Amino acid sequence: MKMIYSSIILSFALLIHSPVVSAQLNCAGVHYQKSHREIVVDNVLVTKTPAMMSREGVPVLLMSKDTVQALKPLVSNSMGVLVALQPHWKNDHGLARVGNYIIDVDTPGARNFGEIHQTGLAWKSVEDYVPRMNAQSNRIVEVLFMLSPAEMETAITYQKVRRAAIYRVPFTFGGAKNDMTQLNTLKAGGEHCFIFCRGGSVPEHVREMEAEIKNKTGKTFAEWKQIKEVNDFLDGALKMIYETKDVGEGALNPRISLKAPHAAPVSYMIAPKKADAQADKGFFARIVDQVKDRLKVETPNAEALEVMNWMIGLESSMRYKKLLSNLGMDSYGSGWAEIRSPRASAILIYDNTATAEAFQKQDYKLPGIFNTWTHQDMQPIQ
Repeated sequence: MKMIYSSIILSFALLIHSPVVSAQLNCAGVHYQKSHREIVVDNVLVTKTPAMMSREGVPVLLMSKDTVQALKPLVSNSMGVLVALQPHWKNDHGLARVGNYIIDVDTPGARNFGEIHQTGLAWKSVEDYVPRMNAQSNRIVEVLFMLSPAEMETAITYQKVRRAAIYRVPFTFGGAKNDMTQLNTLKAGGEHCFIFCRGGSVPEHVREMEAEIKNKTGKTFAEWKQIKEVNDFLDGALKMIYETKDVGEGALNPRISLKAPHAAPVSYMIAPKKADAQADKGFFARIVDQVKDRLKVETPNAEALEVMNWMIGLESSMRYKKLLSNLGMDSYGSGWAEIRSPRASAILIYDNTATAEAFQKQDYKLPGIFNTWTHQDMQPIQ
């Protein structure tokens, strides 16, 4: 088993230089480049994961309690768009996955597990979730995209910014109620599950955050980014958020920007009068502030914090928007149209009830409300 995992990890380590061209081999003096899909097929054969080849040339893999560990390296280096098929409900359901977490969106505060700060976004670990799936669980179809390390950082950072409630997005399905009074809540660009999982509203979020920054500071975001300290602050804040391992509310929260490198000078630029007022304090008050600083006790400046959070949200959203475009994401779909993207690396079928034999037959079928997944005209990868 160690040899199998070593083979998989080695293969995916070769993705560092390109998300599409993932390995270079020298066979009898011939320079050959392996594609991301060929790497998936190679590892399917090594791990004996049940798999089919789709008509589009994308490998289709069975994700189950028996394969989840073998597929972990693939999952860890990718993101996905998921469709939970709900044939006995009024609609199917869209989800996103980034690395080892599946992310679900619902009415803020509705989820008892996996949600923090009442954002409506609930995170669940793939490793924990898949083994618990049973005959009553929804079957899931995922279009998986292998990512380079830089792309992976962009995707994870964006989702952590959303989880931390650095900015909030209204949930717009079924007449959901949203608290629009909370700091950094967008007014437009509302989401339901299929919009969220494909980032369909991200361009609208970008436009509104740009407008918020201009309205509150008199400067455009582009003008702010001409200032070295602002760029240093944004790069430092996003790196800090990305590297935060704890995804709980204590570590990821709307005040995290105050702990970012270069936060103080940027705060002063945004609200200099309030910063000057701090400087005018008496001797003992300044001593108290110094002690607070040493103890990392924050005295928030609400005006500066709001703008700094808009900046972080905007920068992460702009980077994520570019990534989605590069992946060929279908912004408004409810199925798996992304399978036609050249960047689609694999399809994962989440099904704990299917045997390997049943999965590799052409009559394998998963019905949904909007779409039905079928293995018709597919061939087993053996």
